[in-house]
Amino acid sequence: MATRENIIEFPDNNVIEEEAAAWIIRLDGDDVTPEMIASLKGRMRKSPRFEEAFKRLAAVWGDADRLAAYRLIDPLPEKSRAAASWSRFIGGAIAACLVLAVGAIVLNTSHFWVATEQLTAETAKGERREIALVDGSVVMLNTDSEVHIAIDRRSRTVILEAGEAHFAVAKDPDRPFRVFAAGGVVEAVGTAFAVRLIDDEVDVTVEEGIVEVFRRTGENSQAQLQQEDRDSWISIAALSVNERAVFDDQQKRRENLEQSALARSLMWRNGFLSFAGDPLADVVEEMRRYTDVDIRIEDEAIATLPISGSFEAGNVRGMFDSLERAFNIVAVKQSSNIIVLSYKEEKENL
Repeated sequence: MATRENIIEFPDNNVIEEEAAAWIIRLDGDDVTPEMIASLKGRMRKSPRFEEAFKRLAAVWGDADRLAAYRLIDPLPEKSRAAASWSRFIGGAIAACLVLAVGAIVLNTSHFWVATEQLTAETAKGERREIALVDGSVVMLNTDSEVHIAIDRRSRTVILEAGEAHFAVAKDPDRPFRVFAAGGVVEAVGTAFAVRLIDDEVDVTVEEGIVEVFRRTGENSQAQLQQEDRDSWISIAALSVNERAVFDDQQKRRENLEQSALARSLMWRNGFLSFAGDPLADVVEEMRRYTDVDIRIEDEAIATLPISGSFEAGNVRGMFDSLERAFNIVAVKQSSNIIVLSYKEEKENL
C-alpha cells in the first residue's frame, strides 16, 4: 500500500507535465526495458495526476499505438480524417515542446524521472559483493561489511555500518556522493575511493579524483549528521589521488601512497591480500578478517618477521604452506578452531 513515505509530491502541474514529457521521450527510444515499464506503471499508481498528464500527452505524441502496445495508455478512438490531421499538427508542435522541455530538464540536471533506489547490502566473513547502483556508480563490499544506500533526486547517501567498501562514483555535480561512517562524512562528486571502518576510526584511501572528509560537531548522532547542512560539518581534509587518511573526531594519520602501495591496499577487490615487508602479526590480523580460524602467534620473534607477498583472502592453508616453505614456520592445531604459528624446530606440524 502506498504511504506518505513512498509517494513523491510534486509542487505543481508544470512539474508533472515535465515528468510525463520526460517519460514519453524515454519510451520513444529503442532501449525500453521491462524494468522501465514497471517503474512507469508504479509511478502511475502513485499519482493519478501524473497518469492523466502522461496519457494526454502521449495521445498527441504521434506514436500512441506503440505506447498502447505496452498497455500504458488506453487505445485511442478512431478519428475522422480532419481530426487526425489536426492531431498530427498539434502532436508535432507538442512533441517539439516536449523535446525542449526535456532538454531543459537534462541541462539543469533536475531529472524528475531519474530512477531512485534504497537498499541494504551485507557480506558474510570471507565474502565480497559488487553492487551496481541506478546512478551508474559501483560499490564493492569487502568481507563482513554492511551498507545502507539511498539515492534520490537530490542526493546520494551511503551509510557504512561495518567493514569496508570501495566506491566508483558516477559524476553528478548536483548530487554529491556521501559516505557516512562512524562520526564522519566522506564526500565526492565523481571519483573512486575506499572507506574502512575500524571501531570508531574511519580509514579513507583515494584511488581517483578528490574527496573531502568531514566530522560531526559536538555530540550529534549519525542520524543528525546526515540531516545537517554541509556547511555545519567540520572539514578535516581534502584528499587527492594516492592519499590515505585515518580519523575519528580528528585526523589521526595522513600519508601519500606509492602507486604500488595503493594497488596492494585494494587487491582485496580481486580476492587477494598483498604485503610488502609487513610484520607477520599484521598479516595474520588482516587474514583473520576473512576466516573464522583463530590464528595465534606466541613467539615475538615470529610476530615481527617481515612478510612480502600475496595470499588468497581467507585461504589460511595457502598462507601456512607459504610460511613453512619460506620461513620454516608451521601451523600447529591446538583445537578445532585455534592454530598457533611456531618455528618448525620447536613443534611438529600436525
